[in-house]
Amino acid sequence: MVDKEKFAQLGKLIAGVAHEMNTPLGVAITSSSIINDKLEQLEIKVSSKALSKQSFLESIHDIREANVITEANIERCITLISSFKQISTDINIEEIRAIKILEYIKEIFHTLSILLKKENIFLSIQGYNSEVAIEPALLSQVITNLVTNSITHAFSDKDEHKKITVIVTEQKQWVTIEYKDNGCGMSANVIEHVFDPFYTTKRNQGGTGLGMNIVYNLVKKNLGGNITINSTVGEGTSIFIQLPLVAK
Repeated sequence: MVDKEKFAQLGKLIAGVAHEMNTPLGVAITSSSIINDKLEQLEIKVSSKALSKQSFLESIHDIREANVITEANIERCITLISSFKQISTDINIEEIRAIKILEYIKEIFHTLSILLKKENIFLSIQGYNSEVAIEPALLSQVITNLVTNSITHAFSDKDEHKKITVIVTEQKQWVTIEYKDNGCGMSANVIEHVFDPFYTTKRNQGGTGLGMNIVYNLVKKNLGGNITINSTVGEGTSIFIQLPLVAK
């Protein structure tokens, strides 16, 4: 089941990055065409000796502005590709290594950005950039499952003001990742069974009840951490994941 989840996640990453890159690439191409048009106009005016100082300065301003837009969007593509390469490599290699937790979480969410944008979810990531030694792909799988769970369950009846917040803190030998959404929340009965295999409140809507069970097993058994949940119906859910810090 973990292997199937892993490949499903990789498929989401590929689709997400491909779709997300369409916009900045399209903007970069448009800006590039503007630069070409302005250069052609300048060339014509120079050849016909019709180029005034004012016209020249205006053209240079437009070209510089289009160039800034092009560079910014190309940088966006580079960031997306870098995040995708790192996380997809982690999924395939599966080796323990030291990572900066806040930076890595941001990379994970870069690959999920198209999904968040589609669902109109505001994202906030903050806290300590602590160092942990883990199999990064497993953390990526945990975060992806939590986001999927929020979309499927927490935000299923919410159309606006949807928000996911991630806060990283340190306590002695541990780093705590607090993942919270402002969705519908869970009752005490649901919280009691949420990590049970095959338990789902969406059985008739395609839910398998494996997502949170896999999260629990990955955190407890594979990452050597702890996981707890606080939730209030109508207010949202907070999930706390503790991972051991790298000894200093």
